[in-house]
Amino acid sequence: MSELFAVDVAHDFISAIVSHVKKRLSRGSRLTVLFPNRRAVRFFENRLASSAQLRVSAAALEDFAREAVYTLSGSPPVFQCDIDRFFTLHDLLRTHPGLYQRLGGTLERVFPWCIHLSNLFDELDQNLIASVSPLPYIDEVVPEAREILQSLDTIYRDYRHVMDEQNLTYHGDIFRRLNALRDRLEGSFVLAGFALLTEAQKSIFLHLFRHRETAVFFHTDLVGRHPVTNPYRLYDSWQDGTFWGVRPTEHRDATGGSSRPHVTFYESFDTHAETAQLLDALKKSRDLDGPVSSPLDTGVILPDTQTLFPVLYALAGRDDPMNVTLGFPFEKSVFSRLLDTLTELTLTHDNARGFYHAPLLKFLAHPLTRALEVGTHPFRESAERLRMTIVERNLSFVDFNTLPPSPTFTAGDLELSQLLNKEILTPFVKAKNLNEAGEVLTRLIHSFKDTLSHDLEAELERQMVQNFLDRVLPNLVLSRSAKRDLGSPRVLCKVLRHLVAPIHIPFEGNPLEGLQVMGMLESRLLNFTHLFILDVNEGILPK
Repeated sequence: MSELFAVDVAHDFISAIVSHVKKRLSRGSRLTVLFPNRRAVRFFENRLASSAQLRVSAAALEDFAREAVYTLSGSPPVFQCDIDRFFTLHDLLRTHPGLYQRLGGTLERVFPWCIHLSNLFDELDQNLIASVSPLPYIDEVVPEAREILQSLDTIYRDYRHVMDEQNLTYHGDIFRRLNALRDRLEGSFVLAGFALLTEAQKSIFLHLFRHRETAVFFHTDLVGRHPVTNPYRLYDSWQDGTFWGVRPTEHRDATGGSSRPHVTFYESFDTHAETAQLLDALKKSRDLDGPVSSPLDTGVILPDTQTLFPVLYALAGRDDPMNVTLGFPFEKSVFSRLLDTLTELTLTHDNARGFYHAPLLKFLAHPLTRALEVGTHPFRESAERLRMTIVERNLSFVDFNTLPPSPTFTAGDLELSQLLNKEILTPFVKAKNLNEAGEVLTRLIHSFKDTLSHDLEAELERQMVQNFLDRVLPNLVLSRSAKRDLGSPRVLCKVLRHLVAPIHIPFEGNPLEGLQVMGMLESRLLNFTHLFILDVNEGILPK
């Protein structure tokens, strides 16, 4: 028999799930426990006894959906990486020559629209939309968007045909496929902490609730704390029984919801002042309560990832351990700025005169360039002397083959500079596909990786570079489109920028110990004793 539980926000949500699971296990059940994100899974597993974990499968919903589709499908689909998906959509648009020409007629111009279409089709798949015609749109949309919207039903139908014919899948399509396989899902389930559901998720969850032994838990306000603007009104249909067909059993905290938190507001004039106040507040909380005793003792929540690195640098000297779980935009990383400089060098390169001075100076001044080892020799001092030579001689373009040495720029400096040009700069400029660009980036990373590994103050940069090696670079060099000739270095650079823009590098901290630094969504369902929320500014958090 399925059950519905409403857990008051003053009650520890993870504890309520753990308590329920233990009771179910005492009856001999095996359970699948699903959460909306991986962070809640980690806290749940941390609280559950190790002996019980053998009989419980806990996962984020998307991870469960992907594994279930692969297991239950007669012919498991191929999950597309972003790069292959964008090129699939590009090739699909080329089958509509008129539309393709109106969108720009070149890979360089059309590629951004492929990224937009990817996101849109993912939403359509998650909401089980079979047809998108007619689709209303505002009159102010740009002409290219109007062209796509007017042809959207045909494009989407062709897209579904390609996905089915080639047995391809993606995030939204995984849920469409799982919905078709929902009758084959076996066992008992606990659905914990879900709120806004897509149509595919609604269909899957309601099926489990009606046909399997399923417990649904949601976190809400049970004592009317917000009589004017109720942020939990999205659960109205869950509370009155219209959505699930039953009314929930309520879990309140031990005080009946009468306890009130102590809230303090701080005003800061910039991010650095904000982090200084955070350090002071953390020190005071430690003086009162002693060291961090449990994963749910203290959380630092960052609604805006721009504050992540200032906070991490500020907290680096603390004695308490720190656990970071936050998706950080790759394009804001140190290495991404180096990649931007390389693409700028490529876009401004002149075959006759060499490299334009402005991006070359930025490349030479970049901290990762200073960490390079060129032919086993450190490049730091040579990079500075080359930079000063360009400035002193007022060079507009630099040709490494004709650049003469000088008393301040020695023959050894010139030799290292020419070797860097031969191994990194020129091959990147001449690269015409993602595989060639990836090989250059691999050589570049290994040229400074050893230096970073010995720098005790470069932990964050080291982690970002390692994440690029582990998560981003394989998508470039192993994708089906890796060796596809893009026609020119300019197109390659534009494509690279579009590919990098949506990438978020996840910090998946584990084990759970010490201070928890996370994003707003990662903090859902977690009840911290001390909670510090930064950047609570208009435009970052809704009113």
